[in-house]
This record gives sequence, structure tokens and C-alpha cells, in this order.
Amino acid sequence: MEKINRIVQQYAVIEAIIISIIFTYIISLGSNSKYALIIQSSALLGAFLFVLLALLAYKVLITFDLLKEWPVIFPALIFSISIVLGLYFFEEKDNLLNVVLLMIALTGIIFLMLVQCYRYLAKIKNQSHFLFKPKYFWLLWLFIFVTWLPAFLAMYPGNLSYDGVPQLLQTIGHQGLSAHHPVLHTLYLTYSVELGKNIFGSYNIGLAIYSLTQMALLSSSLAYMVHQLIKRRVNKFFVICAILFVSINPLIQIWALTTTKDIPFAALFIFSFILLFDLVKEPKVFLRSKKEMLKFSAVLILLCLLRNQGVYVLLFTSLFVFWAIKGKGNKLRFSVSMVGILVIIKLILGPLSTIAGVSPGDSREMYSVPMQQIARVYSLRKDAISRDQLKIIEKVIPEGYLVQYNPLVSDPVKSGFDTKNFDKNKSAFIKVWADLGLHNKRLYLESFLYGSVGYFYPDTIPYWLWYIMYDGAHPEFSPIKIERKPLLKTYDHYLRNFSEKLSFQKIPVYSLVVNEAFPFLAIIFSLGYAFYQRQYKKVALLMLPFGFWGTLLLGPVIAVRYAFPIYVCIPFILGLVFIDENQKEKI
Repeated sequence: MEKINRIVQQYAVIEAIIISIIFTYIISLGSNSKYALIIQSSALLGAFLFVLLALLAYKVLITFDLLKEWPVIFPALIFSISIVLGLYFFEEKDNLLNVVLLMIALTGIIFLMLVQCYRYLAKIKNQSHFLFKPKYFWLLWLFIFVTWLPAFLAMYPGNLSYDGVPQLLQTIGHQGLSAHHPVLHTLYLTYSVELGKNIFGSYNIGLAIYSLTQMALLSSSLAYMVHQLIKRRVNKFFVICAILFVSINPLIQIWALTTTKDIPFAALFIFSFILLFDLVKEPKVFLRSKKEMLKFSAVLILLCLLRNQGVYVLLFTSLFVFWAIKGKGNKLRFSVSMVGILVIIKLILGPLSTIAGVSPGDSREMYSVPMQQIARVYSLRKDAISRDQLKIIEKVIPEGYLVQYNPLVSDPVKSGFDTKNFDKNKSAFIKVWADLGLHNKRLYLESFLYGSVGYFYPDTIPYWLWYIMYDGAHPEFSPIKIERKPLLKTYDHYLRNFSEKLSFQKIPVYSLVVNEAFPFLAIIFSLGYAFYQRQYKKVALLMLPFGFWGTLLLGPVIAVRYAFPIYVCIPFILGLVFIDENQKEKI
């Protein structure tokens, strides 16, 4: 290994020039994308790119350490694949050879960039903070909450949107509680608006109560997250950036005032993330502390009651946490506690919900991907479906819904999905789905990407509707009357432009920071650094946001609200880079 390092370092200049020539050529001539066309049209830009790549390659190769730096190829490859998939899905349907060449070139370039970046980060020392005291958590919480007040006044009394109206129809509309939406959140929303009506005679005040309490919950979790970064002596500049990210970010402000289960779930997700870090870092202390285990159990139970996918993400993450924990006693304690938590969740969502009269949710929500794939084949290659296959399909999804196929959202097809008939014909339907997939691989892949590419490719927002339903949803069906009364019209205009006109897309860097693909990029970057530093406890911890991201790929539509729980975790995800997993904190 040392011999290879010496050879690479000895001929670093020649190697850097060769690498730069190859990569520049592939990017400029080996692709027909809009980015390549820009380089082709400017000799000066092409020359600048060549010099920049040569300098970067030389900087990396002159001190190259193969044994230490080879793992960086994996995040580089993942970034490259995500870019190429998105680029050729939305921009150009180029030939396979050009796609492969571009992917190789991008992997090499990103590898060089990541190695240099990771080297720099490894040199940064932990720093003590003037805020290194418990009482400053309350100041952080107050600061974040106050910075959100202009948004509250602009959106007063809040944004009754998305599933808010259907949830109120279950209670105030007397349709009966259903597990289709989290009962815990339905009751929280209902009691909030009813409190305002019963005490102040106004549903507007009731929605304001919901908005303010949700703001308090989310801002407290974000303040706790930032304070944990301070506690662990993370770089001061990064902490300042984290504070600005959670306080003045219009995306977070708008969602904090929107009636969707994703927001309280996001707050609990942050608490879960940090508690898992404490567990993985010092399992012996954490697992023997009744106080910590009580907090841990309560947060995870509430998390899973707010979203069904919480259970699957928890199971997935537990496997890696079990691997990261050392000592048989610790592993046993962790396993027993997780089984206990899952049993309690199962009891609440099962027998106890049935006793309380909660009707079960519809399992069709789980099948968005296969129903969209079948509908795409039906829409574009109906002749590829036999009569017998079509009969089985139409038992579950009638033709009237298949013809409504929209590649960007599954709701038109999903609304006609007959769950009872699916349960009766499950094996036959799955067989048809598999058979069609074998003969229509490209259509199946395209269908999957239409519902997922926005979660890893940030240059295009393929959401079929506006970015955020800023003015609410389904007001014609609402059992309560809400009247929006903006008290800060200028700020209301700013937030509206952000939500509906996507004005942020015109601003470099900022457009990436407020994109639903940003959490994925942050997770892969942090995972790459953890492997680079051989900090495998962090790898286990990052499986929580990564597992959640994986569930997004199976959802009905690409939407930023679904990614919001991991979006707000970005400061801690990236902050892990600065944290020494073996350092003991004092606070």
C-alpha cells in the first residue's frame, strides 16, 4: 500500500494533467446535457475547468493515502449516480455510453472534491462555546420562536391545509375516527380548534392556538438540537449557520404554521435522533438510566403513533444500533427495550384502537409504486397486457381510474384501488405486476423515478402542484370556517412568492438549501465522512434519517412536506462531522 502511495505521489503532476484532460473531455463532449453545451460554447470556460481540475487532482494526489481514502469512492459514486439519473431523466435521454462516461467522470471529480473537503474537516478542532451552559437552551428556544412570529402574523391564524380538513371531518364532521390519519394528531388538531371555539367563540382563535403550540413544539426541538451541537463543541461558525437555518428559513416557518402530521412528527424525530446518538455513544450509561430510557421509550412511541412508517424506520435503524453497541449485556438491554416499545405500539394501534372505535386505515397507501407502474404500462403499452392480465388488474383498479394515470402523483389511480378485491386476488395481482415488470423494465424504472427522483436530484422540482398549499386545501368541505387575516402583508407576500412562485429557484446555493433533496445530500456526505474517519457508530446513527429517506421513495408523490422530518435534522446530520464520538462532554 505504501508503495502504491509513493508512486501516485511521485507522478502527481502528470497524473493530474491526464485526469483533467479526460474528465474535461468527457463532460464537454461526451454528453448532450445543457451543462455540457455551456462548456462547449466557451473556450475560456473549458480552459478554466481544465486548470481547476488539474489543480484539484494534484492537491489530492501529492499526499494521497489509498488505505485511508479509498472509502470516499462510495459517496462519490452515489452522488454521481443521483446526478446522472436526474440529469438524463429530466434533461436528455442520451445514449448509454455517454451516460456511463459522464458517471465515471463525475465520480472522479466528486471523489477529488470530497477527499480534499474531508481532509480539511479532519483538521478542524472542537471548540468551546460561550453558550456552553444548560440555561442557554431556553434563550435559543425563545430566539427561534420570536423569529417565527412575523410568519405567524403574516399567515394568521395558520394554514388549514393538506389533511387538516379530512381530519376535522372525522371529529367535528362526525364521520368517526379512522386510522387513515394518525388519531393522535387528529385529536390534537380537533381539541385546539374546539378550545378556541368554546372559550373565545372563534375557530380562527382555535387554529391560532394550534399554530402557536405547534410552533412551540417544533422550535423547542430545533433549539434542543442546536444546543446539543454546542454541548458537543461543534465548530462555532457551523453553529451560527445552524441557528440561522432553523430560525430565518421561510420553509421551516411556513410548515411550522401548517396543519399536517409531518410537523409534530418532525419534532419527535429530532428528539429521537439525538437520544439515539446518546445511546450509541455511551450505551452502558444510557441503558442503565431509568430517566433516559423513559424519555427514549416515550419519544419513540409517540413518533410511531404519528406516522406508520416510524415503526419500519425504527426496526431498520435498530439492526444497525444493535451492531454498533458493544457488550452482550448492552445488546440484551437494548433488544428487550425495543421489543417492549414495539409491543406497546402494536397494542395501541391494534386492540386499544379497536376498542376505542377507531376504524382501520386503508392498506392501499402502501402500494403506490406498483399501482403506478401498472398504470404506466396500461397508459403507454396497453397492447403488452394480455386479456387475462387485464381482468385481474381491473378487479383491483377499474379502467376508469387507470386512464386517469398521472406520472407525478398516484392519487388519481390510488383513489380507485379496491383493497378488498386486492386482498382476495393478492397473489394473482402480484404475479401480473411482476410479469409486466419483466417485459417493461424501462417503463417501471421511469414510473419509480417519477415518484422519487426529486428526493435525490435537486435541480428540478417535479411536484405536480405548487410547492406548498399556502392558502389551505379543501375549504369547500371544511366543517369549520377559517378566515385568513394577514397582519403583516409584506411578509405574507414574501412567503407566498416562496411557496407558489418558487422564487428561491433563481438563487444559487439557497435553492439547494430549501430543496427536498438536500437531506439526502447531507446524509451521504456525513456517511462518507464517517467511513473516511472509521467512525462506525455514526454510520449506525445515520441509518435513522437514511431509513426514513428510503420510505419516501415508496410514497405517492414527491413533496417537500414528506421530507420535512429529515430536512429539519440537517444541522445535526452535518454537525456529526465535527463531533468526536469518543469524547465525553461536560455541561
